[in-house]
Amino acid sequence: MLHSLRYALRQVRNSPGFAATAIVTLALGIGATTAIFSILDAVLLRPLPFPHPDRLVAVAVLPDEIVSAPTMHDWQARSHSFQSIAGYRGWAPTVQSSLGSHVGNVVEVTQNFFATLGINFALGRDLPQTGNERDCTSAVVVSGEFWKRLGGGSSLGARTLQMDHRTYQIVGVLPLAQTIE
Repeated sequence: MLHSLRYALRQVRNSPGFAATAIVTLALGIGATTAIFSILDAVLLRPLPFPHPDRLVAVAVLPDEIVSAPTMHDWQARSHSFQSIAGYRGWAPTVQSSLGSHVGNVVEVTQNFFATLGINFALGRDLPQTGNERDCTSAVVVSGEFWKRLGGGSSLGARTLQMDHRTYQIVGVLPLAQTIE
């Protein structure tokens, strides 16, 4: 083995260009393989951080389309294949809080969204389950990270946020590990 190692070092010394090319090729191959596996692990192999992730299905609509509340109610009422159907969409309002004013990364959800995912709240409660969206129009659930930035605490009290000049009551705080994006 020592003889083979000396021979390999002599060959590297005789043709450094080939050696550099081989080393760079190996480095790029190992790096690309590691990156692809990391992405596949995060997206496909590691289960979602919710109870029964194998029972969750995502259905998307075209980018500029919005599913109306009546359509969502029809899907929920007529579905025989799904235990629960919930909806969400992104929203980027101006958020005013004790942290100041900034454009927020907000997700509007249906009343049963957190129950469908089986999320237990770190603090507070879920959105009202009355079946009437108007009961939730002034309620908001915040992420654990945002709650910590607001000063945290073990009581919601009467904490509010202003989003696009409307006041919302903070009714719940998500656990730190279960932030929805």
